[in-house]
Amino acid sequence: MQNRLEQNSHVARYLVRMSAKCGRLKDARQVFDNLSKSDILSWTSMIRIFSEHGDIEEAFKLFHRMVGELESDVHMGSALVHMYVKCGSVDAARN
Repeated sequence: MQNRLEQNSHVARYLVRMSAKCGRLKDARQVFDNLSKSDILSWTSMIRIFSEHGDIEEAFKLFHRMVGELESDVHMGSALVHMYVKCGSVDAARN
């Protein structure tokens, strides 16, 4: 099944989102971590999931890992703004 997930990132992102909606963050993270190559949508989905579930520290860890692996773009900035706003740092989000 893992090989099929690697071939279809849309299905993998869906499994990540559904696992998170069911409160199974560990399962969502496992699917994400097992992708051979995460795209910007996969990264921002995981960052958003952790920030929405109140695990800001893990969201920041993922963000910094993402920055090291991907080039900066609009989606990444959007995820960071969302994360700052979610943790009540509106001023930081504006910067």
